[in-house]
Amino acid sequence: MRVSDRAMSKILLPVPPLAIQNEIVNILDKFTELEAELEAELEARRKQYEYYRNKLLNFKKFGGGILTI
Repeated sequence: MRVSDRAMSKILLPVPPLAIQNEIVNILDKFTELEAELEAELEARRKQYEYYRNKLLNFKKFGGGILTI
């Protein structure tokens, strides 16, 4: 469907004042920074989890991982 130039000229798009636009940008920038920090924290926790999992499940020091009863 095609919208004519005449119909488009009748459509009003509200645009907030520049001060409000700047505040929106600042808020979005803060979210971007927080997201990056959270992603770094998650990666650190993944590495920490992997380290302790490998440390706890390393049976080589107990005879190679073979359990005999």
